Amino acid sequence: MNIFKILSSGDQKLKEPAVTSFLAFLLDPYESHGLKTKFLEYFLKPIVENEKYYEIYKNLVVKNKEGKVKIKSNLIYEFDFNIDIEVSKYFIDEVIDNITNEAVSIKKRNDIDIVISITNKNNEEEKYTFIIENKLNDGAISNKGNQLEKQLKSYVAELKNLDSENICSIFLTPNSPSSNNYFNKFSEIEKYNSMPKYHHNWKNETNETKENTGVYYFLNDILAKESVGIIEPIQDYTKHTIKAFMNFIEIGFKSISDEKDEDESYKKKYYKTIDEIFDIWAINEENKALTNKILTELKNEDIGLAFTNRHISIKKPRNICGIMKPAKTIKSSIPCFIKGNMAINYDKDYILAKNGWYHLSVNENNIDRFIQNIRNLINNDNK
Repeated sequence: MNIFKILSSGDQKLKEPAVTSFLAFLLDPYESHGLKTKFLEYFLKPIVENEKYYEIYKNLVVKNKEGKVKIKSNLIYEFDFNIDIEVSKYFIDEVIDNITNEAVSIKKRNDIDIVISITNKNNEEEKYTFIIENKLNDGAISNKGNQLEKQLKSYVAELKNLDSENICSIFLTPNSPSSNNYFNKFSEIEKYNSMPKYHHNWKNETNETKENTGVYYFLNDILAKESVGIIEPIQDYTKHTIKAFMNFIEIGFKSISDEKDEDESYKKKYYKTIDEIFDIWAINEENKALTNKILTELKNEDIGLAFTNRHISIKKPRNICGIMKPAKTIKSSIPCFIKGNMAINYDKDYILAKNGWYHLSVNENNIDRFIQNIRNLINNDNK
């Protein structure tokens, strides 16, 4: 059972606020999850460790002997935190009067999804503010005006005594060209040049450093480190809830009703060739290459293949793994699944689904490991 899929199956207008509320819960070190500042540190790390913003955030980081900047652990001992959701702020905006055709100033309201306030316990004047705009899909990103600019305008207008450079605007979205273009447009506004800003993804496997980043991987890394004792134990209930949330991110925030609708439109149908599947899936060239590499590498293993409009199943003779239809917005990774865990050598890469299969987003960095895992499974079945 995934509580997030269930709760989002009713009024779809509640989905984004519900996800925002849970994100705020994870970010708040005083909440009952037991993570303290661990998730917050992951979330702020790419911002406060950025050399460009060192003078702003130097009290939130430490430098090692090599001069590398790293966010402080256990910030809770030095700072107080306040996490607010659905914060309404007002700002003065200029619009053109339809009658006089002249510019007039009007007061506008702007709702900010999450506001993180961090204040030095020994110096209340030392304060850092992070304002977060959360979007779950491209359709929710407005092209009418610049919502991120409105956020900053409204916040700076009401907090005139706060150094505006201590306000960071964070855009949290799926990894897609439209969201990237939207954020880049905002970043090019000259008057906000010196102000910290960052574009977080819910899940991102294609950034320039070739590292897995985004909320999904922050949570995955926390669970992996907890499992081997690198960080303090997390309550079982918290771990199960985090895993359910990760699954909700993985499936693109689809509710049970969303999946039922998809099931109706994707009645199981078998096809004869991979080319037919590529046409049905409208798969892009990068994902086509990843899929072909898996099938080509395994063609000498005497495997059987079954093509449907939702999966490519690889059999020997039973199903041992497969490839699922990738989302259109994902350009360079394909969702795969694999049977059991006896051949999995990279446990942190895999997520155990409720159906007992291990799931993995396969990309150019881990595809060879995935293929080797399949070979291991085939060899184990042959023994």
